[in-house]
Amino acid sequence: MAKTRKQTKIEDALEVWLLDARAARLTPRTVDFYERSTRLFITWAAAQSVTTVEQVTTLHVRGYLAELTRREYSSNYQHNLTRVLKHFLKFCVGEGIIPESPFTDNIRTPRMEQKELRALNVDELRRLLRACDTRRDRAIVRLLVSSGVRAAELCNLNVSDVDLVTGIVRVRHGKQQKDRVTFCDTPTRKAIRLYLLERGDTSPGEPLFLTLLRGERLRPNTIAQLFRRLQVDARVPHANAHACRRTFAINCLKGGMNVHVLAKLMGHANIQMLERYLPLAEQDLEEEYRKRGPEEV
Repeated sequence: MAKTRKQTKIEDALEVWLLDARAARLTPRTVDFYERSTRLFITWAAAQSVTTVEQVTTLHVRGYLAELTRREYSSNYQHNLTRVLKHFLKFCVGEGIIPESPFTDNIRTPRMEQKELRALNVDELRRLLRACDTRRDRAIVRLLVSSGVRAAELCNLNVSDVDLVTGIVRVRHGKQQKDRVTFCDTPTRKAIRLYLLERGDTSPGEPLFLTLLRGERLRPNTIAQLFRRLQVDARVPHANAHACRRTFAINCLKGGMNVHVLAKLMGHANIQMLERYLPLAEQDLEEEYRKRGPEEV
């Protein structure tokens, strides 16, 4: 008589997947999102009396996606949760836990809303800088705009990663754990130097930016809190770390920078992401032409 194969709890499969993700050197932030997203599905599935991977059917997947819509999560969040579940079930197939994924190709995933991309103009950037209470905050805003680094990458910078003479910014373990080099301008280097002088003695291996109260390395949520305050004080409601990064990209495109070079500076694997910024850059160029172009004769 054939022996019945023991079924695998979704929880146990998740633990194996997380170990594999850590072994692949995915960032702690990515691993944490994988875990939180999958546990959301585990909780929903348990309410349907589904506790093992083998019990998950295509109908369950569709039901879960419908539940995400019912909860009125943003389209981006739904898309990311869906992507994680699909990736998890594919992993289970690769590990031989299930013969095929219940997340079939004909399951329609949530569409992502095409939100309006907003960058910062010169006036808005000046208002943000005036609204900064500390030298640290001014240095943060300037570095985000002039180098194009992500918020998480800025938090990971050490003192030695920014050369205050040449302007070279060394991003270590950026997205997908890739190192790269970008640059910052003279006003940014001056702002960082003033902030470090105010801090006192610093060693090369120390975090470049510290929290004001505890003197600990910044985290992305601290950056988000900073911009929530600046949005109000500077009256720039769309200001955030990614708007600064977007501003960097658009300014480079307006200056005529090669898109492949820009992709390397920003840490993109290809130029597809940058193509979203091209209409904005062209729109700004058209506006500048109409304002300051040659007079009609």
